[in-house]
Amino acid sequence: MHDEAGIASVESHSTAVAGGRGAPIERRQVVVGDSIAAVVAVDALARAGAEVVWYAGGQRVGGGFAAVHLGGRRLELGARVLELSYDAPTDVALSGSAALACPPLSGYRPGPHGHREWIGLVDSYVRSLVGDELCAVAPPQMDLGGRMVDDWLLAGDLAGAVEAFAPSAQRFAAAAEAAVDRWGERGWFASEHHDLLQHHSLAEAGAAHLGSDASGRLIESFASRILRRGANDVIAALHRKIWLPLFWPSTAAAAFSGAPYVRPERPFATVRERGMSGLVDELVARVGAASTVEVRHVGNLVGLESDGPLTTCAFSDGTVIRSARPVLGVGARELFAAVGIELDLDPAHSSLGWVELPDGASAPDVWWVAAEDRPVFRASTSRPADSPPVVCCELAWWVDDSELGTEAAAAIADAGIVSDVGDLQVLGSARSRSFPLPSVSNRARFQLARAAFDAASPICTVVGSASEFGADTFNEQVVQGLAAAAAVVGDAAAARAASSSVVAAS
Repeated sequence: MHDEAGIASVESHSTAVAGGRGAPIERRQVVVGDSIAAVVAVDALARAGAEVVWYAGGQRVGGGFAAVHLGGRRLELGARVLELSYDAPTDVALSGSAALACPPLSGYRPGPHGHREWIGLVDSYVRSLVGDELCAVAPPQMDLGGRMVDDWLLAGDLAGAVEAFAPSAQRFAAAAEAAVDRWGERGWFASEHHDLLQHHSLAEAGAAHLGSDASGRLIESFASRILRRGANDVIAALHRKIWLPLFWPSTAAAAFSGAPYVRPERPFATVRERGMSGLVDELVARVGAASTVEVRHVGNLVGLESDGPLTTCAFSDGTVIRSARPVLGVGARELFAAVGIELDLDPAHSSLGWVELPDGASAPDVWWVAAEDRPVFRASTSRPADSPPVVCCELAWWVDDSELGTEAAAAIADAGIVSDVGDLQVLGSARSRSFPLPSVSNRARFQLARAAFDAASPICTVVGSASEFGADTFNEQVVQGLAAAAAVVGDAAAARAASSSVVAAS
């Protein structure tokens, strides 16, 4: 049980690593874990000419960004799109010209938005993997009772919402104007109010920016299907963790009153025919082909201890090694447990149903379902080259496991994709833990555990979900992996320079 502040009891103690001092010393750079950040670090180190040993665990490499395989089909785990530029026109984002000069990676600090200054670097890195296979995702749509309109959630563009809620537009505009008077044009995004985003829920922020009525229609109607407690379980600053927007009061006031406003450009991309999982495949393949990389398959990381400059890593399969500053890209719970720290975070769950479309049928790349009483809230379409399109429906938490596939098919028919639900083939369904709830209480537990981990003083570089709460998006993990590799290469270069100086002086 957790107390009212949501802080778990965290016990830190010294964990003896069996065979620690007698374990073999690995002179090559060690990278541990199956996360995107870990694999990017391996890849970047190999491309820089470093000798690397990658200790891969028993999890699926790439986690939720990888595909699952069912009946010979590659299935995506929900809507997976790449956001490779912010507020840039689609043609610019996809031309590669958005890859602007980035600051040195030494200045990177992990966080939910820590990668933004390096988004051009992420863009370039993705292109190095998939090249011309990178293609635009069509503008997301919104299903309004079988009628598709422009989406306002992923796009962050309220034009579609005005059409959807036209009878209430004047009232919504008045509430947003009142919010402008109270909080200013940017609301809680303004520097003087920004701390409010860190300490209040998305539900509170939405009500402050839009009024409770508009926030309920625009935000809570979707959040309540994604999470049991809806927008109350989301830190306002982390609203994009569940792909929901938080509009400026001035934007909502202008949009609902019919006044001109700056409409955001949010281009999304994917890998043609293969989707996001194709990117993971290319990354793993490039690492596997690197002559300077050795891949070793081990169990979970269960022990971590530093003695002088060397850190001992022990794995559940009995493997024990010592190395200088390993890069650790395992999950937060696994990493902290390796030094005797318990971390228990409340999870969000994903409920998915995959449905194959008949020949000739087409569906939007991504669409949302506006009706809050509908169990499907979001759907996305993959188009493999050798089989019909497959729609992955994401369903509300309350849907029974036995009904996931049926409800997914019904949602596709209700959206007008097919005229007869009998034309659809349900391929399968699944429910699983997906990510920690982006809640205030979870963040407090994480920060307490991370502080205890740092106090244990293991000499290592942490990447992935254990680096910082909420810093586990694809973009964030790419920058983390690149930054870790750059630090290793830089340290090695500095050591060589120091050695050369000593030799020259002698």
